[in-house]
Amino acid sequence: MPQKARHLTLRLADFLPRSRANGPGVRAVVWVQGCGRRCPGCANPQMQDPAAGREVTVQEVWGWVQEAAPDGLTFTGGEPFDQPSPLAELGRLAHEHGLTLVCFTGYTLEEVRGEADPARLALLDQTDLLIDGPYDQDQPCSEPLRSSANQRLHFLTGAITPEHVAGVPRVEVVIVDGEVKVTGLAPEVSARLRTRLQEEDGDA
Repeated sequence: MPQKARHLTLRLADFLPRSRANGPGVRAVVWVQGCGRRCPGCANPQMQDPAAGREVTVQEVWGWVQEAAPDGLTFTGGEPFDQPSPLAELGRLAHEHGLTLVCFTGYTLEEVRGEADPARLALLDQTDLLIDGPYDQDQPCSEPLRSSANQRLHFLTGAITPEHVAGVPRVEVVIVDGEVKVTGLAPEVSARLRTRLQEEDGDA
């Protein structure tokens, strides 16, 4: 890893070593902390505050990814394109080791390209599949990897195709170090599951 990359840091909300609901195959998932869009009905409102979460290095996150040995890496949040430099470096490492990269963003592809910010374009260049657009709770969607119908899937490199995402589950429940986590792209289902799990935990 280049010396510069060792010192890059990002604000992290959560990390899941292996998931099937955040892209094709088995993927390590990085939830970044901080998002200014604050979409009504957001599935992860606790990830909006940029001062919350914790600071980690790219080197530390990459170590977690290597230990998990997934098929690919997924960035979500929070807003990945608000922390483009460390994520672009993680994407570069992923590709260097044969992994694909999926990235969710509340921005549109046209906004990212039109702004022409070098750091954001660097992250875009590392992205194989981009899911773009703000969450709109008035446009529910049941298709894989889209929370609302306005969001789009951009297959940017050919490394991931529509056929690859066809069977991605909408929601999954996983246990990591004894903790039950609910993840996926069906906000209303995820919210009900989280509430039920919290209630059961409180009754225990």
